[in-house]
Amino acid sequence: MIGEDEVLEELAATLEKLLRTEPVVYVGTDGSCVMDIAAWSVAVQNGPVVSAGVTGEDQSAYRGEVEAIRRLLMAAQMVRGSGRLVIVSDCQAAIMAVHGCGCSRLLVEDVARRWQDVKAAGIDVTIHWVPSHGKPAPSSWHPPPGGEVPARVLNGRADVEARSCATRRASGSAREACAALRAAAEDWEVEAIRGLAKIAEFYDSV
Repeated sequence: MIGEDEVLEELAATLEKLLRTEPVVYVGTDGSCVMDIAAWSVAVQNGPVVSAGVTGEDQSAYRGEVEAIRRLLMAAQMVRGSGRLVIVSDCQAAIMAVHGCGCSRLLVEDVARRWQDVKAAGIDVTIHWVPSHGKPAPSSWHPPPGGEVPARVLNGRADVEARSCATRRASGSAREACAALRAAAEDWEVEAIRGLAKIAEFYDSV
């Protein structure tokens, strides 16, 4: 099983190679959550898509979205050299983390700090919002550098992988078993309430 360190090393090596040869490197980030188990992913244009699970107790789609940006910045900090890096994300709340804004105070502060460190190291990094899942863009939206279609394709690749990674992690897990028990309990409760309502209706009509 490939660990997260290896995933970040692979991403850093890819970024370093492309930053040396391409005027602009485009990447898409995304996060997903399945049965309270989250994952993040980063898709590199003309390159691989990497992913890993979110660690810790806080498992949410938002956490996955922010972790994707954070892990990308961690990989960028491992890069030797400079260049231009354009990030696209479909989560406006996660994008705000680069400015130190949002939920999970320590997490967003870490993202903001890494953002500034990457810039200080000589990488011209920018981040741009793209509508998710083929949704229409508002008339006021300005497409990211490189155009709307490539940005949506990158976001789509990251989205598919994040969802797939979260699903793999959830399969056979204790959280999956817990979710099944909770669903069964909810079904029983609904049927019990319906049964009691029918009994009450019967006696009201007598």
